[in-house]
Amino acid sequence: MGIFDRFKKKNTNERIPAKGQVDFDSLVERARSGDPEQMTYLYAAFLNLDKWTYLASGNDPEKPKPYIGEVDGQPWIFIFTDSIKANEFDQNQDGRTKVIKMNVDSSLNLIYKLNERGVYGIRVNEGENGWFCSIAELPNIIGYIKNK
Repeated sequence: MGIFDRFKKKNTNERIPAKGQVDFDSLVERARSGDPEQMTYLYAAFLNLDKWTYLASGNDPEKPKPYIGEVDGQPWIFIFTDSIKANEFDQNQDGRTKVIKMNVDSSLNLIYKLNERGVYGIRVNEGENGWFCSIAELPNIIGYIKNK
């Protein structure tokens, strides 16, 4: 069962913030209330971004790869909503964090390929106001939001 399969659809006057106006910290705070609709708004705003940001890793600076870290024995890809959030996470770089930006469709293709290679999930804006899900749940989340 996907994360959104259990949610009831309901009409609401609240709208997803427009691109460039999203305060993800506030969306995460509201999602913590336990209201499933707030989680929907959070993921919808995330999926509505033009690009996702990744920390650059790898030994070849000409071909950087998105950072994959381990949490609880599982490999996760770390995604950020912007360079500021990436820099906050990567505090040991003295403000010179190297990032990769990819459009959402390319990002999803990459994530699904990484899942085939054993990457378990995504961690978005890792830190105090971050959230996560397994890659296996993403198609259900995306489908639910598209049908909303």
